[in-house]
Order: sequence, then C-alpha cells, then structure tokens
Amino acid sequence: MEDFYIGSASVKFFLPIFRMTFPEIVDIALRPRGCFTICFVSIKKTYPMQAFKIMNGLGGMGQMMFTKYIIVVDDGVDVHNTSEVLFHLCANTDPERDSLFSRGPATSSTSYPE
Repeated sequence: MEDFYIGSASVKFFLPIFRMTFPEIVDIALRPRGCFTICFVSIKKTYPMQAFKIMNGLGGMGQMMFTKYIIVVDDGVDVHNTSEVLFHLCANTDPERDSLFSRGPATSSTSYPE
C-alpha cells in the first residue's frame, strides 16, 4: 500500500530534476499497475527520433534503470490517462521504426525470474 504513495510522490519530486537534464519533458507518469516499472513520458518533440534520447537518458538515471518500459508520447497526450496513451501508441507507432529493445540491470525487487 505504501509503495503506491511513495511511487506517486517520487514522480512529483524528480520531475523538476528530469526537466533540468531534459527540458523537452512535459510530464512523467509511473504506472502503479505495473509496480512503477512502466513509465509514460510526454515531450515537446523538436526533431525525429528524440524519444530515443529521452529513453536512453531516463534509463540511466538512478532508480529509473529498473523501469521495464518507457513509452514516450507527444506533449498533447495526457500521460496520466492510460487509455489515451495506449490509443496514441497504437495509432501512431511503426513498431519497426519506433521500438528499441535494450538490456539492462535485472536486479530489482520487481524483476521476475526467467
């Protein structure tokens, strides 16, 4: 139960720090249904493939390295509305061009044995 409140508060605390490094970030939401390992990020996109920069940068910041999915959307999408994010993800994504799979640390309390 307390994980929900800690996870929700951590986004509010760290959003200004993320914006100092990545000024294009509009908002971030960590989804409690995914044990805070699913991250939705909205950005003000100014050039192609900018989402890859955000994904790689956030993936290397402290506890964010335990995030399993980082989904980056345009600034007009409300990242706190899962249905809206998934709609835009499915409607505007070319999986071959827009997906990036990367290996990272698997030493998280939310990691499942393979």
